[in-house]
Amino acid sequence: MKRVLLILIITAFATAVNAQKGHYFHANLGAGSHGLGYNIDCNSTKSSAVGFNGELGWQWYFTNHFGVGLGAGFKNIGNRCTLDFTRCTDNLTDRDNGLTYTESVVFNSLKEKQNENVMDIPLTLYYQATVSERWRILTGVSGIYSAVVSQKYKSNKGDISVGKYFPDYDLDYSGLEDREHGVYSVSNFSGDTKLKKSVYGAGLQLLACYAIGEKRRVELTFGIYGSYRFSDQRDCNGGNIFNVENAEYIGITQSNLVDKISSTTIGGTVGVRFRVGGKEKPQPEDEQPTKPNEPEPLIVQNDDIPQQDTLRDIPPQDTLREEPQQVVVTQTEERNEPTILPDEKPVEVVLDLPMVPMEFNSSALDEASMRIVANVAEILKANPSKNILIVGHTCNKGSLDVNKRIGLQRAETVKNELVRRGISAERLATETRWYSEPLLPNTSDANRSKNRRVEFKEVK
Repeated sequence: MKRVLLILIITAFATAVNAQKGHYFHANLGAGSHGLGYNIDCNSTKSSAVGFNGELGWQWYFTNHFGVGLGAGFKNIGNRCTLDFTRCTDNLTDRDNGLTYTESVVFNSLKEKQNENVMDIPLTLYYQATVSERWRILTGVSGIYSAVVSQKYKSNKGDISVGKYFPDYDLDYSGLEDREHGVYSVSNFSGDTKLKKSVYGAGLQLLACYAIGEKRRVELTFGIYGSYRFSDQRDCNGGNIFNVENAEYIGITQSNLVDKISSTTIGGTVGVRFRVGGKEKPQPEDEQPTKPNEPEPLIVQNDDIPQQDTLRDIPPQDTLREEPQQVVVTQTEERNEPTILPDEKPVEVVLDLPMVPMEFNSSALDEASMRIVANVAEILKANPSKNILIVGHTCNKGSLDVNKRIGLQRAETVKNELVRRGISAERLATETRWYSEPLLPNTSDANRSKNRRVEFKEVK
């Protein structure tokens, strides 16, 4: 026991030291059916009692999905059992008069309560999956060491009657109170149960976690749990449940009425989970994110152009979320052709295409995004020589594999819509950059919503 507690303390300390790697502290309270499991070879009824449990512990996730945890919990386990049978012993001899008699021990609806308090030390393997920005599903499979703190039994109803029947004289002493001749009735038994103090088992839990607050470091948890202790708690073969000579009652679980003793718990739990270490790494302060939808000037591919005639400015553009965006190409009023600079060499036009916003964990286009894609299609039709790379981006919620997949799905969705609107697929390529190129640090919901986007880049 001391060795187990020492391991627990050392592990908890090491976990706390490394908590900045993304650990969770959790506290749970629960209740359900907590019962001792055994079979009785006589007429009886048995039911599990309502038990309570609580647990504190750490969780450490070494990937976005998998983690391990160590905890310390408390449970109380119990049964309600009713004994209602008669045990007879024939051919006994009375010491005073030498007469032969039959002894009867009658259990008259004797109701016994059994209660056991244990301290659990579970070692758990966790798997968590992100459902949305605030909801996670958490599954845990545990190996459990349980140290028994107390074991007691108590009868609160019914009694035990001892009687004698002398067949030679057809004399029945049952139901009388004559201690001198070994006939009596007793009730109200209680005491400690002598069972094993250390047992082992396994457990399973399924939790739904809901994050609260802007930083979502605190999560409320709701779920179910179950455990089975497969170690036999019997510490001896057991004797008679009741000794007639001294009217001693030893309780059901340590008598020869039962065989192997285990325990099973199942119930519901609520709790809280607090993230101690941060997994999100904001960009350094000297790295300024790119601002979306800023117009770029025309780039001239000629170094011989005079300084004063180099570039023409393009008027700033509004975002295309609400109104269609005009093609960023300077044209003359007389001819629908790009303006040629004095040396008669054409100016290379850089298209300033808007970004397409996306919803969390989705690659679908809503009404506003569809208008933007439609406007991009018109721009590309006006510039048939331009080839475009469509890049899908995500925020940092979820695993790397999931974000790579969603980023590519977003780019493919936009490409398919452009093809549907008349743009040749040969002019379009797709790529995913997942969360490797955020516009803003992934430190808030507002920033993350801006990072979920599709961008357009020209391909030379």
